[in-house]
Amino acid sequence: MAGAFGVDADSHSFHGMSIALVINQAVSTTIAAIFLPTVGKYGYSTMFFGFAACTVIYFVTATWFLPETKGKTLEEIESHFEGAGMES
Repeated sequence: MAGAFGVDADSHSFHGMSIALVINQAVSTTIAAIFLPTVGKYGYSTMFFGFAACTVIYFVTATWFLPETKGKTLEEIESHFEGAGMES
């Protein structure tokens, strides 16, 4: 596989990837369903300001709420999300 789905199979469970793919499909379908009606009623700028707002929300989430993973092993990252690494 290539692109966003070209991940190492050992690092992700099948169940987790299934959930991610369903969410991806739901978001893509929602965007496709609302894009043209929104553009038709309010114009392109409204739609792209909405995309910009989503980008800002992602940036804030990634910057302040997700842990740094540079230089950490997969096991250290997994232990953080399982709750063992939450003390520090």
